[in-house]
Amino acid sequence: MTLRILFVEDDTAAVAPVQDALKKAFAVRCDACSFEDVEERIGSFRPDVVILDLLAGPEVPGAEALARIFNATFRPIVVYSANPDAAADAVPKNPFIRYQKKGAGSDRAVVEHVRSFESHIRALQSVEEEIDNVMRNALRDVGPFAFGDDLRLAEGERALFLKHCARRRVAALMDQETISEGGIATYGQYLVPPFHKTLLTGDLIRRRAGNPGQPEDYLVVLTPSCDLEQGKVLKILAAKCKPARELIHSLGLTQAQKKRIQEQVLKVHNDGYANELIILPSFPGRWPPMVASLRDLDVIGIDRIALDASGEEEYRREASIDSPFREAISWNLARFAGRPGLPKRNTELSAAQYADAFLESRDGKG
Repeated sequence: MTLRILFVEDDTAAVAPVQDALKKAFAVRCDACSFEDVEERIGSFRPDVVILDLLAGPEVPGAEALARIFNATFRPIVVYSANPDAAADAVPKNPFIRYQKKGAGSDRAVVEHVRSFESHIRALQSVEEEIDNVMRNALRDVGPFAFGDDLRLAEGERALFLKHCARRRVAALMDQETISEGGIATYGQYLVPPFHKTLLTGDLIRRRAGNPGQPEDYLVVLTPSCDLEQGKVLKILAAKCKPARELIHSLGLTQAQKKRIQEQVLKVHNDGYANELIILPSFPGRWPPMVASLRDLDVIGIDRIALDASGEEEYRREASIDSPFREAISWNLARFAGRPGLPKRNTELSAAQYADAFLESRDGKG
């Protein structure tokens, strides 16, 4: 696939050496625009990488353009300027933003920055192509319903119907693509970073002052999403998290071999929980494998929880759990909390009767 590279630079002649170096290293299409036109050109050219000058001065217009790209139309960026550090505070630190000072050999350095992005860009291009194909197929499949004689809708209502149906179909078909590649990875149940405007059932929260690698600093929201979305509650019920070893202890596998432990953990993945423990897979680079205890609960005021990293509250939301895994948590809570409390009974006689009935049938006596 060809890499599309957009130069944001008022003096387009200045980037000719870099363009030449990139064309020698990759199959590329290059385009250029001014700071003022960056959003429009990104929309029309759809670059894979943006190479951005800063045009140093009192207002540093390149830094403003960097912030606009970051917030609205993000893609990998190389800030290529005589003073790239002038934009360092314009956006949060990100592995897909690189800063390169202009000078001798800097064109080769830009090539290496782009090369470091290449495998990720290729993966995203593949996903972009998948989404485009799925969307077109969704329009093909939904179109007959939207324009059928049985659906008497005004033009605007028909367009809305088509858009909503196509969106849902695209989401389902993209999941199907992932499943066909071997199944959804366990970390695929998480939405990181979370984006919903309220807390939801299954949201993973963490004590801000705690250690991101420490399971005991995490909790899972158990309060129903409908109450949270409608603002009906001021406090949430949450299950405290514990290290993965607690699951192994709960299953009585502390002396078992690795194969036996893996077999039982696979069963817990399918069942959703074991005893009182809900399994919570790791998310690479964020938290280790852990479990949430339906016996060890806490009540926390919503005003103590930040929905994203920008807040300063005592807790912050780290992830949401996507459907249907979110509903599985609700179901596991209902199964655990809804167990009836039965009195102590002598069931030995009944057990013997069941055994005798089976054995008589098996041995041809019944």
